[in-house]
Amino acid sequence: MKDLIDNCSKNYLIIKDYPLEVPPESKFIELYKGFRQGLSSVPDNLIADEYSSFHKLHQECLKIYGHEPNSYFTIEGKAGSGTERHFDGCDVIHWQCHGQSEWTLESDGETEVVVLNAGDIIWFKRGVHHTVMNLTDKFSVIFMAMENKYGV
Repeated sequence: MKDLIDNCSKNYLIIKDYPLEVPPESKFIELYKGFRQGLSSVPDNLIADEYSSFHKLHQECLKIYGHEPNSYFTIEGKAGSGTERHFDGCDVIHWQCHGQSEWTLESDGETEVVVLNAGDIIWFKRGVHHTVMNLTDKFSVIFMAMENKYGV
C-alpha cells in the first residue's frame, strides 16, 4: 500500500479488494457491546495479535505514517446515514469491512464519486473534502495520523 500512496498523483487513493481478510461481522458487533452506536476503539489485543487483519493493516499504517497512528477505531453506519461535507485534519486510511458506502471526494477543483464495497480501502490526505452516504449497514476500520508525512 505504501508504494501505491507514494506514487499517487492525487490527494486520495481508492484500493479495490485489498488483499486482507475482512473480520467477521460478529467481531464488530462484539466491539460495540457497551458502546454507543457509531465509534469504538480497536482493542489493543486485536492490534497485538499478529495473525489478525487489524494487526496487518496496523503494520501497513506504520510503514505509511512512519509512526504509530494516533487513533484507530471502528465505525458503524446504518443504511441511509452518512456525513455532511467535511475534511479531516490528518491523513486517513478507511478500510470498508462490511457493507457499501458512496463517497464524494473534492480535491484540486475536481469531484469524484466512488462506491466502496467490503474489502476496499480509501486513503486521503488531510484537507480533502468529502461526504459519505451509507448505502447499506456498514462496519469500517479507520486509522488516522496527526503527524503528516504527506501533509497538504
